[in-house]
Amino acid sequence: LYLSIRNDVDFVLSVIEKHKNLITWKDETVSGIVVLLLIVILVLSLVVPTRLVIAFFIGLTFYIGELVGKRKRRNRASFLGDLSKWSSSISGAQINLKAGDSLSVLEEKGITRLRLRDWCNRTYHTHLNLRSVDICL
Repeated sequence: LYLSIRNDVDFVLSVIEKHKNLITWKDETVSGIVVLLLIVILVLSLVVPTRLVIAFFIGLTFYIGELVGKRKRRNRASFLGDLSKWSSSISGAQINLKAGDSLSVLEEKGITRLRLRDWCNRTYHTHLNLRSVDICL
């Protein structure tokens, strides 16, 4: 508990210090860039209608969301492909996992959650615990 509170306080203080350094011109290059950007935004706000700016940001939000969704689906397909290969080699039976499959498909083939967790940690250099794997049920 103490470490989590200490980390939170450290994060907040570092953000405050960065803002203080920006305002007090500790780093003249960064402060100059921020002032230049604010001037450009001020001039653009006088020239460009607000509805176009809002429409641009709404369109940008949907575009970024589309990119994130594509990357998520691609990463999920890659993960499920790797998991299918590994689980097929362990169980000796051909396993083709799809996005809607639950963890019970692997358990029916004799692959425990512990082995799955160890494979994920080893393959992707993560530190999953069994609770994280249990969420996949």
